[in-house]
Amino acid sequence: YQSRVRGVPGGDMERWDQLQFSDSDDEASSAVEAARRLRAHGNRLFSSDVGAAKECYEQAVQAAAEAGGAEMTELQHACLMNLAAVAYQQGDHQAMYTSAHRALTLRPDPRGTKLRGMACLHLGRTQEALADLTHAAEAMPEDGEVREALDGLRETMAGARRDPEEELLGRANQLWKQGQKQQAAALWEEALEMLAESQGPRVAYKKAVLHSHLWGFKKTTSSGGVTHLQKAYELYSQTDADPARKLRCSCDLAEVWCEQGRAGEAAPVLASGRCVLGSHPELEKKFGARIELATGMCCTLLGACQEAVGHFRTAAEIAERHGNQTQHLLALQGEVRATTLNPLDPGMNQAASAMRDILAVAEDSEGSGDVAKKSWLFALEMGCALVQLHRLPASRPWFEKVREASGSAVANAVGSVGMALCHMGRGKGELAEPLLREAVEVFREKRRGVAEAHALVLLASCTRSAEQVVSILEAAHALFILSAPHQADAAMALQCSSTIKLEQLHQPASAAKGLEAALSLQLPPAPRGRCLRTLAKALVAQNELVRAAAVMEDAVKLLPEGEETAQAGQELRDIQCKLHAPCESDQDSGDCELVERANETHSAVLPVAVSQCHGEVSQCHGEVSQCHDCLLYTSPSPRDS
Repeated sequence: YQSRVRGVPGGDMERWDQLQFSDSDDEASSAVEAARRLRAHGNRLFSSDVGAAKECYEQAVQAAAEAGGAEMTELQHACLMNLAAVAYQQGDHQAMYTSAHRALTLRPDPRGTKLRGMACLHLGRTQEALADLTHAAEAMPEDGEVREALDGLRETMAGARRDPEEELLGRANQLWKQGQKQQAAALWEEALEMLAESQGPRVAYKKAVLHSHLWGFKKTTSSGGVTHLQKAYELYSQTDADPARKLRCSCDLAEVWCEQGRAGEAAPVLASGRCVLGSHPELEKKFGARIELATGMCCTLLGACQEAVGHFRTAAEIAERHGNQTQHLLALQGEVRATTLNPLDPGMNQAASAMRDILAVAEDSEGSGDVAKKSWLFALEMGCALVQLHRLPASRPWFEKVREASGSAVANAVGSVGMALCHMGRGKGELAEPLLREAVEVFREKRRGVAEAHALVLLASCTRSAEQVVSILEAAHALFILSAPHQADAAMALQCSSTIKLEQLHQPASAAKGLEAALSLQLPPAPRGRCLRTLAKALVAQNELVRAAAVMEDAVKLLPEGEETAQAGQELRDIQCKLHAPCESDQDSGDCELVERANETHSAVLPVAVSQCHGEVSQCHGEVSQCHDCLLYTSPSPRDS
């Protein structure tokens, strides 16, 4: 090494890097990437599998030490701090001390000093604990845990007898860690009774902590859990100690009120929590998204949906920034609830409904272990939530993740449907078709009828042959009809196939029969009106004018106000004019002009509005054959452009 440095002109150490071999560069680069990946994987596992996270952090420290450099020193420090936190959770105070001490040798950090001091406290090394905790309390005055530990240590070292309730609290905490929760709760309640007559900010803080512990124990039952949470919130408001505990309590109470529909009581609690967060921005990582989620829930309950959407989007941004995928998904789901689906885009709305149905089939599908299944189900929920928010481009990576990560044929098929939907949203029906055919085969093999039916409807919308479209839709109808909750879907498929028979295959009798079968099923008013309108046209084609007029009258009554109703009204007048023309012999032949409107207002292959037809036709007007390749469930949102 020295000879190589001396070989640099002037002995300039800064130019030493120029003399390193390329294979060393590769090794160093590989170690850096390995350290980064291991740390990131450990962070993801920290909340779910502490043991696995510990292994990742240990390997990351080793890789970073091999790589060297300022960045890797900082990465070692972060991983060692995390190892100290893991050891604290596991009750291994010697390992906690070792990791915190190693981190502090790399660079000073009050958090590391706190961890080392807490470890010394448990190991009985009181002088070291006093020094470290004193330094940490001075550097982090807002940390109530450090202050409480330091006060207790000073009392012990001064020979002062601890208060009886503190003795109980210490014993209760040990029992809780050992899994004896019922016994721990009994000691907490006993400690509260001891403090019942005492007053003052410090006592209020102790009572608040005890009530918080009891809420954590009782929240899964209905036996007074919320009462403890309310009391803790009131007591925390009487003291400035430990803003993190105060903020956690505010979030818990607001979420409980929102779940119970008590938005009026949640609002002031949230306002208080937002004030605490504003004074302590360092707490945003833990509580920022929670506050926004709870505020969004509250606004939704109060009917302020536009404001709710804003809060949910803010929550999603905070969660994404700090890598909290669970909160990110909750924010998307909250926005779905608060957002009224675009009434001008029924195709997208039907897609969202279909994806919710298809998602259900993945819940009981076979997987490669609980952890893996949880991973791809989460990705699937994220993709479906984004579909419901009309964000097709953003949903695509999640569906790709499902196809890559899942060990289940059904889940892969669901991911294929999502990917196909993304292609169709871009007008790429030719890319969607093979994915949908693959999904249909899997759903058929696994006997997932509703999912197969939805996939068939999507497949019909990107199939060019009218005969094939009819065949596919009739197969979808046969599957939907077997499921009671999907009668409307069955009727819709039958109506679509009948419309094609009438307008493209010129089979009015067969079309009328299919439409009458669709009308025998349960349909909402607007779809029933459209079905009646198409039936009236089929009857006109068979010259059954009297019946056609009566059916069209019913259709006009059911269709929503707007252009569609106006067109149906004009078609009704045309039928009536044709019906009564022979009786009006005293009128001039020009007074009652019979207008043939057979193809004046046709729907597309399927009765939904779409805004893109393979990049060529923006609206489905004119002859149906011109729009035969329109998409059923697709219409890009303005946000996707």
